[in-house]
Amino acid sequence: MRKALLTAIIGLALVGASSAHATRLHVFLSTQIELSKQGDNCAERTVKLTEDFADTAVCVITGAGGSLQGAGEFGSLSKDNLGNWQFHGHSCQPRLFFDVTCFRAE
Repeated sequence: MRKALLTAIIGLALVGASSAHATRLHVFLSTQIELSKQGDNCAERTVKLTEDFADTAVCVITGAGGSLQGAGEFGSLSKDNLGNWQFHGHSCQPRLFFDVTCFRAE
């Protein structure tokens, strides 16, 4: 069973790789987003990063730092139905930051 599953996974990877095209990516946005709680209030932020109507960009979290304690701290990226890349984050700690980098295909 495991051998068949492994063979199927390798086969799918090869089929996907054979239709892939080489492309170059360049960084067009690099930013740090700060999430620091103010007094007793937790920080929650949504930040619009960039518009991507042509579907040629990808944004990734490339770093995180500060105080990561408990289960209340997070950062995530999403693309809305209008083509905007957005960062969403929450923190109940005194200092937390996320580095976000966006790449565009040339």
